[in-house]
Amino acid sequence: YRSTISSPKTPRPATHVPQRTNTMVDVHKKKGANPGVVGLAGFAMTTMLLQFHNLGLCSAGPVLGCALIYGGAAQLIAGFQEFSLGNNFGYSAFVSYGSFWIAFGTILFLNASGIYTSDDQDIGCFLLVWGFYTFLLFVNSMRIHTAMAITFLLLTTGFFGLTAAHLGHPEMVVPSAWVLIFCALSAWYMMAAAILEQTFEEPVLPLGKPWISKDMARACLHGLHSHLAAHSLGINHTNAGRRTEQGQEDPERGLGALSHAASDPKRGKAAPPPATPSA
Repeated sequence: YRSTISSPKTPRPATHVPQRTNTMVDVHKKKGANPGVVGLAGFAMTTMLLQFHNLGLCSAGPVLGCALIYGGAAQLIAGFQEFSLGNNFGYSAFVSYGSFWIAFGTILFLNASGIYTSDDQDIGCFLLVWGFYTFLLFVNSMRIHTAMAITFLLLTTGFFGLTAAHLGHPEMVVPSAWVLIFCALSAWYMMAAAILEQTFEEPVLPLGKPWISKDMARACLHGLHSHLAAHSLGINHTNAGRRTEQGQEDPERGLGALSHAASDPKRGKAAPPPATPSA
């Protein structure tokens, strides 16, 4: 039998715990790492390799391997981590471009194996729709900082340049490749800025200011809404005027036509009165 009343515990002597220095391990324990450093690195390296291939410096083998693993799977993982942080821009960009590289690597594999070949027009259409998506992200990137805006401006230009190269303008391959090489360097710059800022606990590489301020964005949106509203109102007034003119010029097509159609829907005009039987 043990008593349910516990005896008071004697306090243990306090032991001295040495204070550790602020290392990278301690920083990661305090808060999670930035998934953008992996997403940007995977995007930049795969983009760089593809442009080396477009310039004739390497075969499609390294591009395929990097597109499936680093540019594809690693970017997808980074994008899913951006989702947990509530970052819509990073979530959309990393998941989408990770999927892009997996899809592009699949196209390369299918072409090499002969299972299903895609010609230049197919690749051009594939790059065209990604150019439209990239342009939407470029508009958003102008509200982040200069480095992000430059990266997506170059990426948009490169997508449309390679689209033109595959749709009948092969002379656009080389200039588009150089544009995308600078795009990859810009993405690596942002990756290095994020890593150095955490290492030195202060910003090291400047990223620049946003290209569009909040007031400018609100003014642009207000102007766009006003223009669309005025355009829609003008169309409504034009259509109403046309209907009025048609009703005045040709009553059969105006209100008179409606009454006639109601009296005889099959013929669209008033039915003749019944004939009076002759005596």
